[in-house]
Amino acid sequence: MFNQEDLQCRYYRHEFPEKDDIVAVRINKITDDSTEVSLLEYNDMDGLILSKFVHKNMRIKVRSILKVGDT
Repeated sequence: MFNQEDLQCRYYRHEFPEKDDIVAVRINKITDDSTEVSLLEYNDMDGLILSKFVHKNMRIKVRSILKVGDT
């Protein structure tokens, strides 16, 4: 029978996404300073999006559009 480790795979050759790569994520937690995510294409590796890298006007929209659990 298969175990959970046998069923895990990564889609990409690199261990981590490179700068400016676009990846699919699941939102785990949203705070004022950051958003914690799971990188779906990298075996649910933890990731962090800092709010300082998002334009001020977009921060308001992000909080109203995105919810925990969204992909």
